[in-house]
Amino acid sequence: MRVILFIILGLGAIIFSGRPRFKPRSYRFFRLLAFEALLLLVYVNSPSWLFAPFSTQQVFSWILLLGSMALAFHGFWMLHKYGQPTEGIETTTQLVDSGVFRIIRHPLYTSLLLFGWGVFFKHPTWTATGIALGATAFLMATTVYEEEENLGRFGDAYIDYQKRTWRMIPFVF
Repeated sequence: MRVILFIILGLGAIIFSGRPRFKPRSYRFFRLLAFEALLLLVYVNSPSWLFAPFSTQQVFSWILLLGSMALAFHGFWMLHKYGQPTEGIETTTQLVDSGVFRIIRHPLYTSLLLFGWGVFFKHPTWTATGIALGATAFLMATTVYEEEENLGRFGDAYIDYQKRTWRMIPFVF
C-alpha cells in the first residue's frame, strides 16, 4: 500500500508541478526534484513515524514539522493577501516584503526545508541523510533560479529586497 501511495503522490507532484517542469534551468525543475526527494524521505521514514513519541529526537522532529506548517500557512496567506496573484501564488504582481517576507525571501521553501529535516529526525539513517541533503540542495537550487525570474519580474525593487533580507535562513544565508 505504501508503494502505491508513493507512486500516486510522486506522479501527482509531476503533474501539478507546472510548466516547464522538465526544463533543467527552471526553478520548477529543481522544486519538483525537491518534492520528490521529500516524498521519498517520508516513504523511507514513515514506518518509524511514531516510534518513541516523547523522546528528545521525536520532540525536536515535531517542533520542526510544526514550524514548517506555521511558516507555510503564513507564507501562503501573505502571498495571497499582498502579492495580488493573477492565477496562483506563483503569479504575484506585487513584491511581498512584509510579515515573514521582511526577514526571508523564500519562506515557503524554508518551510519545506524544515519539513524535510523534521521528517529526517523521525528516524535518522545514512539513507535518510543522503535524501535530506539532496532535498536541501534541490531547494537551494530552486531559490537561485526563482530569484532570476523574480529579478525579471520586479527589477530594481527585488535587488533592494535582496540586500535587506536573507534567502532562506536568517543569519545563515
